[in-house]
Amino acid sequence: MKYTQHILVVILVLVSSCNYNKIKIGQDDRAIFNVNIVEVETGELREGMTVIIKGNIIDTIVKSADVKLSGNGNLVEGTGKYLISGLWDMHAHVFNEANIRNVDYPLFIANGITGIRIMAADCLNPPCDDPDMTISQHRRLQNEIQAKQLLGPNLF
Repeated sequence: MKYTQHILVVILVLVSSCNYNKIKIGQDDRAIFNVNIVEVETGELREGMTVIIKGNIIDTIVKSADVKLSGNGNLVEGTGKYLISGLWDMHAHVFNEANIRNVDYPLFIANGITGIRIMAADCLNPPCDDPDMTISQHRRLQNEIQAKQLLGPNLF
């Protein structure tokens, strides 16, 4: 009787350990698996997670042990790596358009800054200290970013 109970317990453990979600990722999708996620609001570190990105949207976040991936999407190994939500620079000064396109915006993205608040405006009383960039130029750049013609952060 004891052996039968032990065998039943082992079978239940094995069956319950196979209880995982099957997620199919398409050609345009990505899965980052075994990554550590930093919850910036709480400071909590969620280890061994899988993040499913469908198109450009985060679709699913689940424990890696609880998911089985299939399909022809892009699989990214995240072991030993960390993910955080996009950061915002709420006091950004950017001036020269060529420098913005070729240096500033790529550096923002490379450092995880996905949004910036532009601290420049058209002058109400000339002469202006910064005549290089106008609000309309910043809005044009923002439109290029939204149209995926230019790599850069969201502008506010």
